[in-house]
Amino acid sequence: MARKYFRHFGVRSAFLCIAGALTTGCFLPGIIADGDGSVGGSNGGSESTGGGTTKAGASNGGSSTKGGSTNGGGSTNGGGGSTNGGGSSNGGGSSNGGSSSNGGSSSNGGSSSNGGSSSNGGGSSNGGTTAKGTTGGATSTVGGSTNVGGTSAVGGVSVIAGGPATGGSKPTGGASNAGGTTSTVVTAGGTKPTGGATGTGGTTSSTSSTGGTTSTGGAATGGTSSTGGAATGGSSSTSLVAISVSAGYGHACAAIADGTLRCWGNDSDGELGNGVTVTGSDIVSNVPVKVLNVSQAISVSAGSYHTCAVLSTGVIQCWGYNGKGQLGNGRSGGSSGSSVPVNVKVDGVNDLTNAKAVVAGANNSCALLQDGTVKCWGDNSYGQLGSGDSNPSTVPVGVVTDATSKSPLTAISSLALRTDHTCALQSGGAVYCWGDNVYGQLGNQATTSTLVAVKVLGVTASGPGAGDLHSCVISAATATSGAVQCFGSNSYGQLGNNSTNDSLQLVTASTSSSASSVALGTSHSCAVLNNSNASIECWGHNDYGQLGNATESNSPVPVGVKALTQVKSLAAGDDFTCAVIAGGAVYCWGDNWFGSLGDGTGSHGSYSTVPARVVGF
Repeated sequence: MARKYFRHFGVRSAFLCIAGALTTGCFLPGIIADGDGSVGGSNGGSESTGGGTTKAGASNGGSSTKGGSTNGGGSTNGGGGSTNGGGSSNGGGSSNGGSSSNGGSSSNGGSSSNGGSSSNGGGSSNGGTTAKGTTGGATSTVGGSTNVGGTSAVGGVSVIAGGPATGGSKPTGGASNAGGTTSTVVTAGGTKPTGGATGTGGTTSSTSSTGGTTSTGGAATGGTSSTGGAATGGSSSTSLVAISVSAGYGHACAAIADGTLRCWGNDSDGELGNGVTVTGSDIVSNVPVKVLNVSQAISVSAGSYHTCAVLSTGVIQCWGYNGKGQLGNGRSGGSSGSSVPVNVKVDGVNDLTNAKAVVAGANNSCALLQDGTVKCWGDNSYGQLGSGDSNPSTVPVGVVTDATSKSPLTAISSLALRTDHTCALQSGGAVYCWGDNVYGQLGNQATTSTLVAVKVLGVTASGPGAGDLHSCVISAATATSGAVQCFGSNSYGQLGNNSTNDSLQLVTASTSSSASSVALGTSHSCAVLNNSNASIECWGHNDYGQLGNATESNSPVPVGVKALTQVKSLAAGDDFTCAVIAGGAVYCWGDNWFGSLGDGTGSHGSYSTVPARVVGF
């Protein structure tokens, strides 16, 4: 199966590959892209990790970089095998220096057990050292990874450190206990993804639970897909009750009814907010962890490598990577990030206290204030702050509609931000967007990025959605009420109009009924329908099952998500999707490279083509 190569790296330099290089690989600094774009090793059915799903793909060879920066188009997929530093591959068995046994069985309804035993031997080494350099969100790697050596405990979290194994074995995360404890996998060395897409190849199997019971799954082999059903409501008395969910590049977060937050997936820059960081390594948690020091959250937004939340007091707290000042606390630079929440400051000193909503993107964030105005902070390379200039800011600055008069954008009721552009719904149904516009995703029928908010032409809407290089709105016009109208990039059919042609003008996605909300990922789109089941339809890119229809085929028209109804909140991440259903349970599907499905499984190359229940909900 063809896999994507680059999504965005620097100023879209990913598209500037040397002619003919695709036959042997297309190279950029710090990246090795294999011809078929697959990463991950071939598990051949010899490894079962709690019912997780694994892409087979090729093993061995060189080092592989997954990701790229978050500005622009294109994606990057690792070399022949998925390697971190000196070269780790997925071969026959699963071994960490000594031996790793993932026997036992896995259930996602209650807890997940790996049975057997997991041994890291005397310690593993990737050789060399790893350095992360950030330029516009990109990452460079020098040498391999550092010696890890055995296991370590970090704040009560089990961290299994995996170096390279030479016989086709791969580092694993040991046992995963899904009953409230967290199993964390550390992959030491190699380059760290800094945005963009992830591409893998191989087989998939999935496990999902039905109303608290366990459905089947296990490892699939030979390019086949093993799928299961999903629940449509209800939760146990001990389960967390989610009120909303947000999905970023490799992590997701849910706001809980009690005012706390839970996050899962990639934690390489502290974006899970649980105080755990390991310099130079990728940390993931395949089950939700509690964000520290938050008790009054009303909503949460997951960006590429940072997260923000609004409290009932109007305060905004952010955590994670801060290389471009996206935490909004008056600081910036790679060392200024935080693995625990910090307050957004209006001037670097005093807290912002009048926020209603917040959205987090690749390297910037925006807030809707109680007076209906919008302020943004962080990177401004494409005008994504909407401030009338291209200056970055470590504190919030106002979004304007005119660069000279600095007239503020007013009467805003909701925001949508994905990567480097933002869209806002104004009372009365007008939609304004600003920032990156290379594919016409601002809706002003142009392809020039703007430093100020511009009006989307020809639309009266009830809700906006922003993807990587495309946008959608829910129409509020009498003749087209509830229709999903999209514009911008359409390379995977993400506009939903049975075409793969980009469009500067509004086109209508052919959903089976009107929609109440829309959520856009990097190259796929989803909508909650106004039908009796409140079901979901998705369209666009589907290499990792992010459309949730039990296939891996792209679809230029909407397809139904399997066995998931009564949806209350919907979020689309890079190549995965999550939803909250009636009763507060959370389900995710698609790419599970970083454990971003939160079901207690996940490894480099794994994914699920149907919804899997997030542990603890």
